[in-house]
Amino acid sequence: MSAGGPDANVCIFVASDYQSTYAPEGESGVGGFTAGSGKILLFVNPSEEDWKKRRPYVVAHENHHSVWTERHLAEARPLELADYLIFEGRGDSFAHLIYPEKTASRTQALAPQQEAEQWKAIKEDLDSTDQQMWSYYAFGGPGIPRWTLYTIGFDVVQSYLASHPDQSIREWTALDARKLLEESGYTGDQP
Repeated sequence: MSAGGPDANVCIFVASDYQSTYAPEGESGVGGFTAGSGKILLFVNPSEEDWKKRRPYVVAHENHHSVWTERHLAEARPLELADYLIFEGRGDSFAHLIYPEKTASRTQALAPQQEAEQWKAIKEDLDSTDQQMWSYYAFGGPGIPRWTLYTIGFDVVQSYLASHPDQSIREWTALDARKLLEESGYTGDQP
């Protein structure tokens, strides 16, 4: 699956414990990681019966990361939490666009009040380059529920897409993370 980006080498690993660390509850059997342009790692637990159903969404999400990395990763500028937030939100938004009947549970992991509270916190840290902090927002940490970054990132990008319906995938993928965030109208008070 290419969006005009680089060919991708996909390495598949059998990983029975991937679920406990990186896969959301109820999304068992397959997860992914993009290690740079054209480098996608899939972690598959074939003993989980739903892994084949989830695979296309995960591959689409990681493919978007691969394409973005090829075209837009600026090596000269350190990435900030804002970049990572939008990076993951775009990956899930792209996968949801390709597979509209699927939505990753990590994109709906917070109750509305939790999301509003976490948005207040995360927006104070948007310029952080501390990858440990990013990990807390993604996978949980002190006072931070698991999947906060994915839920908020997805909702930001979805807000942006709702207010820019005519913009192409290529355009919203290329948009600077801060500009996308600004123009999304996202307030943390999602219905």
